[in-house]
Amino acid sequence: MGSSNQTVVGIKKVRKGMPEEEWDESMPLPGDIVESVSTVDQDDPLWAPAPGKGKSELSTQLRKLNREGMEMVWVRVRRGDAVLSLRARVAPDKRAKIHRKFTLRAARDDRHVAVLADITLDECSELQGMVLHLTCTLLDSQLIHDM
Repeated sequence: MGSSNQTVVGIKKVRKGMPEEEWDESMPLPGDIVESVSTVDQDDPLWAPAPGKGKSELSTQLRKLNREGMEMVWVRVRRGDAVLSLRARVAPDKRAKIHRKFTLRAARDDRHVAVLADITLDECSELQGMVLHLTCTLLDSQLIHDM
């Protein structure tokens, strides 16, 4: 994936509001590296990260899409060794007080709002490991419950 200190646009966390037990692989998850955003075809991205501009540039592009009435987008993310195309919605970042900033929300659940950040590859790997551990723990508890 490159240097572990390289900064990328990633999903730092998911805002509280949706229980972790309800997360699924079709949603942007903590540790996902956002590689591009497009409205129709992943081969023609509207946004791809530029060195030093990352999250702020993505938020600006999402704001433009929102103004144009585009709600649904395709988000290409790297999760571990896999590259996935996820359907997501453009959403206002309610944490931003002064400027209108935008983020991504799961296509099928308004409660699942991603917090975007400029983070290192090491941080992404750590977050992905935590999500994997959480998923395994939830599956184990479900299996025990079903017995």
